[in-house]
Amino acid sequence: MTAGMAFPSSVSLLNITTPYDVIPTPVWSICFCVFWLIPALLYACFEYMVHQRRRLIDGVHLGIGMATKSFRELLISRVDSEGDSSSEDQGEQSVRFTDPSHTEIRPAEANGSVDRDVGGRVVSSDSDDSGDSTDDEDEELLVTARTITVMYSSLEHKLPDLPKAGATTGGLGKVTSLIACHHPSDIIMVHPMLKQDGRVSYMGVTEEDHPLQVVVDGVKEKVRVLRHVCYPQGPRGPRADFLLLSHPLFEARAKDTIYPSPMTRRPVLRFYSLWNQAVAALIVQHRPHIFHCPDFHSAIAPWYAVNAHQDLKVLLVLHNAEYQGTITTDMMIGEPLSCVAKIFNLSEKKVRAHLVHEGRFNMLKAAVDFVIERQQGKGITAVSKFYAEECLCNYSILWPLPTVAGLDNPMLEEERPVLNGSLETAKAEAKAKIQEALGLARNPDARMFVSIGRLVRQKGVDLVADVAPWILSQFPDSQLVVVGPIGDGFGHYAAQKLEALAKDPQHIGQLFVKPEFWKAPPELKLAADFCIMPSRDEPFGYVDIEFAWHGALTVGAQAGGLGKVPGFYFIAQNRENLSRLRRELKRVIQSETMWHIF
Repeated sequence: MTAGMAFPSSVSLLNITTPYDVIPTPVWSICFCVFWLIPALLYACFEYMVHQRRRLIDGVHLGIGMATKSFRELLISRVDSEGDSSSEDQGEQSVRFTDPSHTEIRPAEANGSVDRDVGGRVVSSDSDDSGDSTDDEDEELLVTARTITVMYSSLEHKLPDLPKAGATTGGLGKVTSLIACHHPSDIIMVHPMLKQDGRVSYMGVTEEDHPLQVVVDGVKEKVRVLRHVCYPQGPRGPRADFLLLSHPLFEARAKDTIYPSPMTRRPVLRFYSLWNQAVAALIVQHRPHIFHCPDFHSAIAPWYAVNAHQDLKVLLVLHNAEYQGTITTDMMIGEPLSCVAKIFNLSEKKVRAHLVHEGRFNMLKAAVDFVIERQQGKGITAVSKFYAEECLCNYSILWPLPTVAGLDNPMLEEERPVLNGSLETAKAEAKAKIQEALGLARNPDARMFVSIGRLVRQKGVDLVADVAPWILSQFPDSQLVVVGPIGDGFGHYAAQKLEALAKDPQHIGQLFVKPEFWKAPPELKLAADFCIMPSRDEPFGYVDIEFAWHGALTVGAQAGGLGKVPGFYFIAQNRENLSRLRRELKRVIQSETMWHIF
């Protein structure tokens, strides 16, 4: 301050503020306090991802052990309940079948071997006491299993002694046929009939039970019940009762339209309402110990039947958990909720509690809820070990479950092909026949890629269509065969692109496309060098085993049940990134080892 200047008399030195008098805000300290958790959270996420990966690879056997234990507990509980049942309960079970001319299905004693009298009833005879060894325990378990009556329901079916009665389309149909022929105990198979058009015929099914009365969409409906009895394992083996349901809604379906769709259409909802209520009526009538429910199609039936059959146990088998019977276009509130409740003849409260998941209609939730509420979460399995773990990780509807067991689908050894000569000679002869039959170029050195299955997104058919021009151009000796019915928009895309490619003069004789149900020549699997399966999701996969038995290698994704036979696989890091999936598939196909292995 210059000489001669002075502060005004009204200003005091105490009123003058400096920057040091303002209290500073600790911005950086606050930021560090808030964000110090980020490294820990990142590490926790990384640890979780590694743990999930380890579960997919190493942790499968835990679910298998729990499933086996729970199954043993179920058998023991059923035997105990049979021993404690009153005469009144047995009186109820004595009228399981409405037609008095038929004998009842009655369980044998738990500690006896299964035998039959002249009328076809299961009777028991004494057997030796089982020891403490594992073999004795397994034998005792098998004997106990034979005392349990099971009801199985599915849309796909095929009667063992009537080949044209029914239709199958994939793995579920194959499993259904195996269950009918090889089930260890008496079983009741319930199926809706298809339209008889020459390809399907129920000629030979002549017996009929009393019809069922149900209410669908406010209208009373009458369902005819036809019965066919057979003993697939011989006259002294378990009995299979096929209950075939006849109704115009059922018989509007043909062999190539077994599964009605889409779920947004009222007739489709009426179909599933009629089907589930009819199955429930049969559960109440026959009172099976276990209701075997594959996928979502009859998942609501236990809730219709539980009041009349309190001891009912449900076994839910996930053959394809991606399909859950959902309506994704509408939220289940207000008018949509009332409409669905009326169609399914249920209260809005029941629909909201057991048929709505994340605000959307979901049929699979009904069976999951039943298992959780009445069976402590035990009774759900998938058709392969790794697929079970994938389901539990990927589908939120299954997250409340303690576990999803994984039991591989059966594959009978007697289905293996029998060769008279060497495999190399047989494959060369089969390849020549297939090339001539399908109009492919006659080339004994050709490497044949074959894709058989539904043309849907899940199977990765769009990836096959996208890389097909590259395969046929990059490898002139390659040939591609694609066969299967169209199932969704991805299938339409693949079919149109492959059919256009087949007409390209540059690829004449290299590509055969048949986008429909088609009975392939028996030599096709033997002629193939590679089975191409870039599936985004594959529950089990019978096709790769069948091709492997014929000397073909699998080329595709290591997803779900795939990877169990020799082949060349890629791991889909991001199943929604098409360019990444195409690049990974190309990298596998251009492997030098793959092209020099034959």
